Amino acid sequence: MQFNVAPVSLTSDEPGPFVVWAGDDGYDTQAGYFSLLASSGIKGTLFLSVDWVDQPGTSPVYGDSYITTAQVAAIVSAGHEVATHGKNHEDLGNYYLTYGAAALDLLLGAAIGDIQSKFGFSVKTGSYPGGSANSRVKEIVSRRHEFFRCSRGVVSRNAPDPFDVPGIDILAPSQSAIEGYIDEAVANRSIVVLFHHGSIDSTQLTKVSNLISYASSAGCDQGNFYRAMSQRSKWLSTRALIDAQGNAFHPVVHTNELIVDRNDNIGDHYVLDLDESTNAPFMDATSGTPFEFRKDLLALGTFYVGRRRVFEDFATTNGSTTVSSGSAGFRADDVGISISGTGIPAATTIASIVSPTQATMSAAATASGTNAAVTLDRPLSLGVTAAGEMRLYNGLSIYGTQSQEVSFRRLESTLEGSISANQWINSGTAGVGGAMTIDSGTGGSYVTIKGFATRIRSEDDTLRLRLGAAKDGIDFGTAEDVTIERDGSGNLAANVSLKTDGDLIVGTAGNGLLVKEGSNACLGTATLVSGSATVATSAVTANSRILLTPQNLSGVGTPQPMAVSARVAGTSFTITSASASDTSTVGWMIVEPA
Repeated sequence: MQFNVAPVSLTSDEPGPFVVWAGDDGYDTQAGYFSLLASSGIKGTLFLSVDWVDQPGTSPVYGDSYITTAQVAAIVSAGHEVATHGKNHEDLGNYYLTYGAAALDLLLGAAIGDIQSKFGFSVKTGSYPGGSANSRVKEIVSRRHEFFRCSRGVVSRNAPDPFDVPGIDILAPSQSAIEGYIDEAVANRSIVVLFHHGSIDSTQLTKVSNLISYASSAGCDQGNFYRAMSQRSKWLSTRALIDAQGNAFHPVVHTNELIVDRNDNIGDHYVLDLDESTNAPFMDATSGTPFEFRKDLLALGTFYVGRRRVFEDFATTNGSTTVSSGSAGFRADDVGISISGTGIPAATTIASIVSPTQATMSAAATASGTNAAVTLDRPLSLGVTAAGEMRLYNGLSIYGTQSQEVSFRRLESTLEGSISANQWINSGTAGVGGAMTIDSGTGGSYVTIKGFATRIRSEDDTLRLRLGAAKDGIDFGTAEDVTIERDGSGNLAANVSLKTDGDLIVGTAGNGLLVKEGSNACLGTATLVSGSATVATSAVTANSRILLTPQNLSGVGTPQPMAVSARVAGTSFTITSASASDTSTVGWMIVEPA
C-alpha cells in the first residue's frame, strides 16, 4: 500500500486562538461553574474521576462536597464534554509502575465504561491526575483516547504532542495574569486550557465571567478540549492525523507494508514493516543510507537491524527447489529475499512460501543436506542513527554474518527490559541462558570498553568489581572502598593487605622489599643510650617477631649481643645491649606471623 500525506499550510482560514474551559476531579461547586459557561454559550470539559461521583464527605484540599450523579447528568444535558481523569484519581504513572501496562489499560477502559454507562457520554479525551506522565503511559492512554491533557501552567503552542497538552489551573492566579495567558494564545494562534478544581465561590465565578468577556473581545474561540484539538487536526488519506504546523501525530495505518516517499527532487524511499508474529518493526532502505530517527523511537517489541538471522536446521535436496526448516517461520514477506548456504547457488531468492516450515527457492539446490546453516537476508543497512532516545522495551537484536557494532552515548535499563546475557548475538545463533562471550578474534585485536566506570555484579546484584571511575584502577566490594591502582610513579598501589598462598618472588637482581618508615611504623632505627633504647610504635603486638641489626658501632669496640628486653603491645618495645656503654644505632623490623 502506498499513499501521500501532505502537511497543512498555515493560511488565513486556519484556526485562530482558542480558550478551553474545563474542570477537574468532580466537586459540587463545579455545577455553578458549568452553568455559567452554558449561559455564556460555551461548552466546556469536565475531566471526571468517576468514582468520586456521589462520594460522601468533603475534599480535604478544597472543602467542597463531591459532585452528584444529578449534577453530572445536568452538565452532560447542557452539552458539555465529559472526559476521564483516572477512575479514582489514580496517579497513572505510579499505577503503571505498580501494576503494569495491561492493568493501566483496563483501568482506563473501566473509567470510560462507567462514564458511558452512567451518563451516556462517549469519551474521547482525558487528563492525567497530578498532571504528568512518562512516555510509556502516554502510549497506553493513546489506545483509548484521541487527546490527553497534562498540567504545566503554560500555553499550548499548537499542541505538538496530543497526549501531553498543557493547561493552567485558574484558582490562584489573578485575573490579569490569566489575561496574559490569553494574550499569548492570541499572539501565537494557539490554544490555552483554563481549568478549575473546587472552591468556586461567587468571586471565582465573577473572575471567570470577566475572563470569558476578555477572551471574546480578543477574538478567541471558546469551548471544550476535544473541539479545540480537533480544529487543529485534519484527516488526510488513511487516518493520518496532521496538526496545523504540518506535524503528523497518532497515525493509524492498516496495511501490510508502509512505503514512505520523499516526493521531491531528491527522491528515494524506505519501507516500514511489522513482523507478523511479534509486531517488531524493521525497515528496508533502497539507497543504502542509514536510517535516521529524528525523534524518539518507541519499540515495544524487538527492534531488528540489518540482516535476518542464520538458521541451522535447514534441509535441502539436490536438484529440488524445496527447502524446509522447523525454526525459520517462513512468512509471506520473505518472498524475494536472498537465501544462501551450503548447496544453495549464488543469488538465490525465496520464490514462494508453502507453509511456515517450507518454502521454494528461485534455483534448485546443488547438494542434499540436513541441519544445514542457511542465512535469510534482508537488504543490509549501513546503520541506525537516533537523534532522540531509542526506548527498547523488549530488546535489541543484531543479526548477520558480518562484523556488527553498537555504540551508545547513554545506556540504561528500565522496568520494561534490561540488557541481558541471555542473548547477545553476532553470528546469528540464538541461545537462552548461559554465558555471554565477547570474542575479539585473532591477530592482536582487542576488546575496548569505554565508560566512566564498568561495574561487575554477581547474580544476587552484589557489586564485586569496578574498573575505572575517578582513578585509573580497580575497586572491589559493595562499598567500593578496596582499590588497586597505578600511582603517579607507575607503581601498582593497593589500600589493603595483599595475600598470596604462594611465594613472593622478586625476579630481578637489584630489586627488593621497600617498607615505609615513620610514626608507628614496622621499620626504623633507634640510637642506644647507655646500652638501651625504647621504640614507640603502635605496630608492635604481643606476637611480633622483632629483628635487630646494628647499623654502626659507637661506645664499644666490637658488636655486642642485644635483645628485646620489654614490649607493650600497641605502644612500644625496648632494645637492650649487653654493654651499658653501647651507643650504637640499631636497625629494627617488625614482622607478624601469618
